[in-house]
Amino acid sequence: MKPENQTISPNQLFYLVSVFLLGSSVIFLPGAQAGSSAWLAVGLGALEGLIFLAIYNALVRQHPGKNLIEMNELVFGSFLGKVVSWLYLLFFLFVSAMLLRTFASFFAIIMTSTPLMVFLITPLVVSSFAVRSGLEVLARYSQIVLMTLVLLFCLESILLAQDMDPSNLLPFMDIPISEMLLAIQNVAAIPFGEAIVFLIFINLVSAPLEAGRFMRRSFLFSGILLVLYAVRTIA
Repeated sequence: MKPENQTISPNQLFYLVSVFLLGSSVIFLPGAQAGSSAWLAVGLGALEGLIFLAIYNALVRQHPGKNLIEMNELVFGSFLGKVVSWLYLLFFLFVSAMLLRTFASFFAIIMTSTPLMVFLITPLVVSSFAVRSGLEVLARYSQIVLMTLVLLFCLESILLAQDMDPSNLLPFMDIPISEMLLAIQNVAAIPFGEAIVFLIFINLVSAPLEAGRFMRRSFLFSGILLVLYAVRTIA
């Protein structure tokens, strides 16, 4: 990323978080293990994600102008804070690698004659150029991506409307409560729990104290869209 200081507006943060939350969810149905009640698992998982967000916002308010790395050192001390920060970075790396492999496998199934390595290397190259362009460019790009995703979702829904059967949403809650709870936790953790990554550069938001409000909007917007996506997919 470019070394000079860059800032983004809370509104740009909304687009970044929304695209992040939707991400792989538009390809792989969240809460799929809940069957015909996947839409409910997604909705409740999104609400639980708001609890995580409240914790993130509390950290930002208590440590204004600090990012996640700096917060860790303030809370845990210099040495232990660095250890915790490294654990977070390893977690982010693991999740990124997992998502990359998931996307690559998905496209490899569609385009069987193309080597898997192509789908692994191409996103890495694109991501490298995006990071070099800086946070502001990523934020502007995310606005275009989000608008495109919403437009495609609406268009697909219109085209698929005639083939939808609401009876596919039944029976309701036909799985054990333990499986439903597991599905809810999975949705809450991925993608909503992963949004803690935005605390890495929360100090670059032009109005840090407004960041929480716009992230909340992102959670609600993405949660509603994912519920509608689940309903459409099941129906």
